Amino acid sequence: MKYQGRQRASSTGQEEPGTEYIEEESQVRVVVHLPDVSETKIRIELDNDVLVISATNGGKKYCKEIMLPWTARVVSRKFRNGILELTLERTQSAPQ
Repeated sequence: MKYQGRQRASSTGQEEPGTEYIEEESQVRVVVHLPDVSETKIRIELDNDVLVISATNGGKKYCKEIMLPWTARVVSRKFRNGILELTLERTQSAPQ
């Protein structure tokens, strides 16, 4: 099942990368398209129910913020050919 998540638009002039969410039983996979970005230039922050992925490529900046309906932790991270794939494991419902 694909999950779209609530997204916040960036007001800093950064591009929002193409993103897919695939919800599974106790996990969600987040696939982010970051063309021509080096893995060392990717930053992932997860604070309770907010996931922020940012990256730079020369003069181009990417940023994606996703508000999840539950808190989570990153259990795996893969990056290959400009595609970042994160697997998040649910820990509990998001705080209200």
